[in-house]
Parts: sequence; C-alpha cells; structure tokens
Amino acid sequence: MNGVTTSIAALDEPDLTDSQVTGLALLRDGEILTNPAYRNATGVDSRLATAELGDLVARELLHQVGERRWSRYVLSPRVEQLGTSEAKTTRRLSRADRRREILEALGIETLRRIEIQERTGLPDKTVARWLNVLRKEQAVDLISDTASGRDARYRRRTESPTLFDEQR
Repeated sequence: MNGVTTSIAALDEPDLTDSQVTGLALLRDGEILTNPAYRNATGVDSRLATAELGDLVARELLHQVGERRWSRYVLSPRVEQLGTSEAKTTRRLSRADRRREILEALGIETLRRIEIQERTGLPDKTVARWLNVLRKEQAVDLISDTASGRDARYRRRTESPTLFDEQR
C-alpha cells in the first residue's frame, strides 16, 4: 500500500486523516468500501466513519452509491487516474476548487443551500464543504441561525465602504 499512499499524496488534499488515506488506499487496491468495511479497516467508530467518508465525498475524492446502510463508496475519476501513465508524468493533480461556482451561483442574492446545490449541480456535501470554506475566508455570510440543513441561507459578503467611498 506504500506506493498507493504516495500516489494519494499527489492529490494535494490537505488535512486527510490516516484513516481516510487508508480508505482511499483500500479502494485503489480493489476493495469494496462500505461504512462497516471502513470501520473494520481503520478502527474508527461509526460516527467518525460516517463523518470521514462524508468528507471524502464532499472533497470529490469518492462518490457515494446508494443511501444509508446500503451505501458503498467508489473512487472519483480524479482519484482513479492516479495509477495511469498520464498521472505519473505530472507531480500533483489539481484539487477540486468550487469557490467560483458557489460565488457565481449566489450572485447578489441570498439563497438556501439547496438552491445553491440546484444552481451548481454539485452534491449537497460538496456545497456544504465549500460554503464552510468561503465562510472561513469571509467571502460568504450565513444568514440563518445554523449552518446545518439544506435550508440554511447564505449571501456573498459585500465589501464595507471605505471612508472615501462614503464621501462620493
């Protein structure tokens, strides 16, 4: 698995846990990955397994097939190409960055997360992840009381006027 782990590092994804790298490596080795298989291979509990697998889906490293207890996970095309000769000629693969798509979808409106999802065509977990990134970067404001749920409302942060702008 060492070569697989090295190739996973080429994804340039920050803050992957050891268990997430193990899960990706299992899939690269041809294993079938489910929540119970992930827990068995990594030793994490059910809640952490669900959160870590959800994070891998949000990062677009995995695709979830099925729902709830019938879910299984497969590598995204971006990760599948790690073993190809084309990927070997480049040092790193570009990370999926959805900032621009999210900001364009918001425009000047205040939208619910589900509306952003519909406008971008991105999965809910991916939209939630990038909205969180944009909130941390202070590019987006949360208008709702909580960010949980698809009805959470967001808007682009507008620049506060400078003293010079106010005098015009």
